[in-house]
This record gives sequence, C-alpha cells and structure tokens, in this order.
Amino acid sequence: MRYREGREADVQETLQKAKGPPTDYEAMIARHALRWAELMEARMVEGRNPAEVIAAEAKALSHEADTEGITGAQYGYSILVLIRIWEHGETRRTWHNRYMQFHDEGIRLMLRLTAS
Repeated sequence: MRYREGREADVQETLQKAKGPPTDYEAMIARHALRWAELMEARMVEGRNPAEVIAAEAKALSHEADTEGITGAQYGYSILVLIRIWEHGETRRTWHNRYMQFHDEGIRLMLRLTAS
C-alpha cells in the first residue's frame, strides 16, 4: 500500500491497530482498509487511472476486502482511514462524496472524527 506523504504517525497507528484481535472493532476497520487499498492498487498497477479504478470498482473491491464481516459503520470508518493515510485517499474522498452527494461534508466529518 502506498501511503500519503506526511502521514507517518497515522500510518503507524493504523498498522498497529491492524494487529489487534480478530473481533476488535478498530482492528477490523484497519485490516479492511489496508486490504481494500491493496486490492484497488493492484488494479491501478494494470495501468489504469486511480480515479477510474475507484469509480468503477471501489464498492465491489470493498466487499472482496471484507473477510471479517464488517458493519456499515466500519465500512464508513474504513473510508476515513483511506482518506487519512492512502496515497489516493483524496481521490477516494472526492468520489465517495460525489457518489453520496455530500459535496464537502466528508471533509467536515473527517475533521470532527479526528479532532476528538
């Protein structure tokens, strides 16, 4: 997985959380986000534009990455993890907000969740 520049502390926190027990809520989120990004990056390696991969396959690849039975809330938090640490997180955020018709609400949501 390729990480966002300047997010080393967030990356380390996510990697540490991913080592948690199989039933740990936050660990499941971290593992799902990491698997999801790896699946999307594998498609990008095939020479496809990141925005195209995200738009065409993000939802299906999320289901493929879900090997632990995450909840809808955990899916939403996985998106926030990707926005925070993934090299293509901003592209993912923009697509998600357009898909959900949030416009800039995703930015506000992320700021509220990370500020606490």
